[in-house]
Amino acid sequence: MPRSMRWVVFTALMLIMLTASQLTSVRVTLIYLRWLPLFVLGAAALIVTVRNRALPRSLNKADVVILAFIALALLSTLYSIHPKVTILRILSVILMYGAVFWGVS
Repeated sequence: MPRSMRWVVFTALMLIMLTASQLTSVRVTLIYLRWLPLFVLGAAALIVTVRNRALPRSLNKADVVILAFIALALLSTLYSIHPKVTILRILSVILMYGAVFWGVS
């Protein structure tokens, strides 16, 4: 993992931990900022893929299982009480998958 990516991972962990703050104004801001490192890690993996014209790592069985889970989660919006929340949760799972399994590796 490149040195610059270590700082992104560290920042992501700190922002997630700081969202437990009791200060309302700080908490509201950090709730949105915690997604920034995930976007950066996912974008870094995408940039490496485009630049090298190859995936950063090979696909394996875990990727198939994760993609099947995401597809099942998308189908769950059909019977969800609150589809908007379900879709936001699915997007967060996709972001975390991209950031952790493709951006960090």
